[in-house]
Amino acid sequence: MANDKSWVWDHFEWGDQKAGNNKTHFQAWCNYCITNVIKKLCQEDKSAKSKGILDVLRTEAALRREGQ
Repeated sequence: MANDKSWVWDHFEWGDQKAGNNKTHFQAWCNYCITNVIKKLCQEDKSAKSKGILDVLRTEAALRREGQ
């Protein structure tokens, strides 16, 4: 059986919830965008930790959830 999903969707991460009021499609986020948001949040966490504002750095999973 052929895969009907376009190769384009390989570049996205799918969510568990429907997108807004749409009853057909699920949420999706661009992998490139998520990666950049995670890098930015990680840098902000490291800066806050070095200034004593933050005690513990967030895990990559926590950053990923926030990046979506």
